[in-house]
Amino acid sequence: AIPAGLFMPSVMVGTTLGRLVGQLVKEHVDPSVFSGAYALAGAAATLGGVQRATISLVVIIIEGTANVHFLLPIVVTTCTAKFVGNLFGHEGVYEIGLRRKGLRFLEHEPDWTYDLATAGDVMSHPVRTVHVVEQVGVI
Repeated sequence: AIPAGLFMPSVMVGTTLGRLVGQLVKEHVDPSVFSGAYALAGAAATLGGVQRATISLVVIIIEGTANVHFLLPIVVTTCTAKFVGNLFGHEGVYEIGLRRKGLRFLEHEPDWTYDLATAGDVMSHPVRTVHVVEQVGVI
């Protein structure tokens, strides 16, 4: 089975660590700091590092908060987490799970051999057609 149940635990861990950092900053640096913003940034950073997603993750978090004022911190933390995660490996946790199960998925970049291929290399001979309404087994 594909790994499931990773999204919310990642959010909880990131939120907890972010809130902890926010509280430390509030107590030792600036009492006017809103530690909830650190919690949100922590969740974004954790998800960015675990999933290696950027744009979709930023959109989900900004939509969830309904506050565009958090856009820049969320983008910075998500991209930083993805960059740091990529230092350890370029795959997110879901890609690793798919690969271990032997399930196929689209790579980030196509194989270099496709640069040399032409349409004639991948065509079937004779050409097969598909009707407007077709059964799945035929396709």
